[in-house]
Amino acid sequence: MTRLLALPILLALPLAAVAQPDEINYLYLELGLEQTRFDVPGSDIEADGPSIEGSVPIREHIHLFGGYGASEFDDIPDADGIQKYAGIGTHFGIGQKLSVFGRLGFIEADRDIGLGTVEDDGVLVSGGVRYMPVPGWEIRGGFDYIDLDLDLGDSETFGRIGSDLFLTDVVALTVDLTLNDDANSIFLGARFYFGNERPTSRLSR
Repeated sequence: MTRLLALPILLALPLAAVAQPDEINYLYLELGLEQTRFDVPGSDIEADGPSIEGSVPIREHIHLFGGYGASEFDDIPDADGIQKYAGIGTHFGIGQKLSVFGRLGFIEADRDIGLGTVEDDGVLVSGGVRYMPVPGWEIRGGFDYIDLDLDLGDSETFGRIGSDLFLTDVVALTVDLTLNDDANSIFLGARFYFGNERPTSRLSR
C-alpha cells in the first residue's frame, strides 16, 4: 500500500521548491497510510491501513493533539487493529525555524487476531525537535513511550524521524519512520498546515 503512495510523492518532488514556508506551525491535519512490520520469532508480520492525526494550539506554548489509526494484518484472516490517542502538548520556539515539544496523552488500542478483540488503554509520552533547515522543508526527530499491557514486544520506547516537503504554503508531503527493537513503521501522506499566510501554490503566480 505504501508503495502505491510513494509514486505520486516522487513525481511531485520537483514542484516542492515553489513553496517556501519558513515558520514551524502546530495547527495541522495529517492524513495518510501507515505500514508496520512486527518482528516475530520465526517470521515477520505486516499490517497496514489509514492514519489521521491533528494538532491545535490553544495558548502560546500549549497545543492539543489526537489521532486515529486502523490496520489489517497481512496473511492473517480477519485480523485487524485500531489505535486512538489524544492529549496535551507544550512547544517552545527557538526562533522561527527550530521548535522543541513534549506531549502527554491517553491511548487506547484494540486488536483482533481471529480469537476475539483484546482491548487496552494506557499512557503516551512523547517529545522531540522540529527544524526547518531551508524554507519549505521541515525535518524532525523524537521518541514515543507507550505504556500498554498489550504485547508490544520487549521495548515500549520508539524512536521517530520524519520530514515535510511543502508543495504549497499549506500542503506538505510527509514521511515518518517509527523504529524500535520489535516493530518498524513507515507513514506516507500529507499534512495540511492551516494559518500559513499564503494559501495557494506559487506555481499560479
